[in-house]
Amino acid sequence: MSALEQAKAYAGNKDVSVSPGNVGGQALAAGLVDEVRVDLVLVVFGAGVRYFGDYTGIPLLLDNPELVQATE
Repeated sequence: MSALEQAKAYAGNKDVSVSPGNVGGQALAAGLVDEVRVDLVLVVFGAGVRYFGDYTGIPLLLDNPELVQATE
């Protein structure tokens, strides 16, 4: 049983969150992601890391993105 299958079984009818990186990219590639939340900060540490890891699939269009501007 995969880690995502285990998480879904444990969560029952609740949501399962997946962190960005290779695990998030694998879930995205497998079509298991229903919602994406991205928090952007205007500071870069080091060389940076790809948000969805090694995901090389086709670009996906987000439906009805909600943009919230920070107050500070």
